[in-house]
Amino acid sequence: MKISKSEAERLVISYKDFVEQIVSELKNKHPSPLESDELFQEGIGGLLKAVNESSSWKEFSGRVDKKICDEIETAIRVELYSARLGIDLRTDFVEYRKVRAALFKKLRRSPTLDEIAAKTTLPNEKLEGLENLYQTALGYEEQDPASP
Repeated sequence: MKISKSEAERLVISYKDFVEQIVSELKNKHPSPLESDELFQEGIGGLLKAVNESSSWKEFSGRVDKKICDEIETAIRVELYSARLGIDLRTDFVEYRKVRAALFKKLRRSPTLDEIAAKTTLPNEKLEGLENLYQTALGYEEQDPASP
């Protein structure tokens, strides 16, 4: 359904309190690192998607609640997943560095990925990425004139 810019603005104003209520309810139901105003914007996006995906006002009124909730919940899930991914990466990198350091000390040379893999539970694909990250960080340390 196509609406004008002024109709969209009026629609946003008329649904403002409703979207704020949904944000509040979902924020209480799902702890979120996102601020309420960010979730409000997601809810408004859902409102406008409901308009664009509807062929009539009747169809719009039947889907608007769900569309607003879906957009807000998706934003929360994406943010939580992204945060969790960062925690997992740090945890994996710490494990990788500990194993790498222990093997370096024992072997008196840089260990191969196969040697590291034998001492960890991390899959080879992940180890390759961690090795690249390690080498990149090492390269930055070598370039840093402030490092000893």
